[in-house]
Amino acid sequence: MTGEKKVRVRFAPSPTGFLHVGGSRTALFNWLYARRQGGTYILRIEDTDTERSKPEYLDEILDSHKWLGMDWDELYRQSKRVELYRHKAQELIAAGKAYRSVEREPAEQPEQGKRSGRHKKVEPGGDSVDAEGESVEAVYFRMPDIPLFFYDMIHDKIEFDASLIEDFVILRSNGVATYNFACVVDDINMNITHVIRGDDHISNTPRQLALYRAFEVKPPKFVHMPLTMGTDGKRLSKRHGATAITDYRKMGFLPEGLLNFLALLGWSPGGNKEIMQVEEMVASFSIKRMKSTSTVFDRDKLNWINGEHIKRADTSRVVELLLPFLEERQLAGEVDRLRIARTVELFRGRFDTLVMFCERADYVFTDNYEVESEAVREHLCGEDTKKNLLKLAERLESLAEFDVNTIEPVMRDLAGELGIKAAKLIHPARVAMTGRSVSPGIFEVMELVGPDACVRRLRRAGADGRNVEEP
Repeated sequence: MTGEKKVRVRFAPSPTGFLHVGGSRTALFNWLYARRQGGTYILRIEDTDTERSKPEYLDEILDSHKWLGMDWDELYRQSKRVELYRHKAQELIAAGKAYRSVEREPAEQPEQGKRSGRHKKVEPGGDSVDAEGESVEAVYFRMPDIPLFFYDMIHDKIEFDASLIEDFVILRSNGVATYNFACVVDDINMNITHVIRGDDHISNTPRQLALYRAFEVKPPKFVHMPLTMGTDGKRLSKRHGATAITDYRKMGFLPEGLLNFLALLGWSPGGNKEIMQVEEMVASFSIKRMKSTSTVFDRDKLNWINGEHIKRADTSRVVELLLPFLEERQLAGEVDRLRIARTVELFRGRFDTLVMFCERADYVFTDNYEVESEAVREHLCGEDTKKNLLKLAERLESLAEFDVNTIEPVMRDLAGELGIKAAKLIHPARVAMTGRSVSPGIFEVMELVGPDACVRRLRRAGADGRNVEEP
């Protein structure tokens, strides 16, 4: 609409830890709204806590943004903006809206339920100073006794009793701005139009509203999202899966799968649509469709959504993503690209993460894989079974061509000659080949494993029935 400000939103993480699910969800909603509205997405690093802020955490926040595909338009670090905060604090002092004080004492006893008045205790000689002559006293904001309320875009009108809020520090004695003060100064300076954040920040809003009023600036629009809970109804914590984004990356989730899942934690595109590409999320995102109740972090649903994205992904891309996982486990390398691609096609729909692929398809690439003891007991214990596997190994070894079209007739013909059902040969062969009682089509598996490994595994199982994880 003509005359409206261009949308400018910000995500403001603190580099005192890795980027987790809750923070990444907040970042995503800000990013989606900016992209949908043709606005600006600002990444603002709140790194004024010099003791706890670490370079490795900052690197992880930036890397996770890049991996998720959430590009930023502007990047700021609060540690580079210290002078701005000091200047703005001085403005408030000059206007009588803030004051310096080392010691404060309450005024007259207030009415029941009202806050204690706080004021500066004037000392002879004025404020304390450091070697450079700078004040080292904390700066307090003078909280006004006025009605404070705002209209949240999710929760509608929210009111506060300002009389219960004491004066608060905006600049510490070391000259570092506190969270609420730096937040408001930055939001004003950066022309932020919408503040999209979690419900846990509602308690910060009255102090921020008072600061906006003190600076005679209209506050941005607020959007407070209900928090994400665990399946037990308790606030999300690490035990529910609230691990860092890098951990999900290491577990083999696709960025688009994780983004899709996070988007559904507090928003719905409508029409019961769940599987979406990033472009679809941007095109349909609306604050009006954000949920007003808490959402549940369901790991099973995350796995399912990621698996659906894997199904839809190009095989060549899945191979590229799988390579480092396979190489780390010494299962396959660059030379096995075609084999990996064929295995991905065969296992399509059978793995939800890249790590799960490595776990479920390991036998395609190595003889050293875990074996289900129950499968061995059920299918590999009889003496006749062992002899049959040895006969199958001999037949397969003589094949000039080794593929599904030649393997299957050999197995079925041998079963006929032995007077047994084909299943009596196929199931033991499956366990000998894979260590499992369930797998993709056994003839396709054997073609992928290759003639040498197939014969070797059949003879190993047929010779003495040893657990096939022993080379």
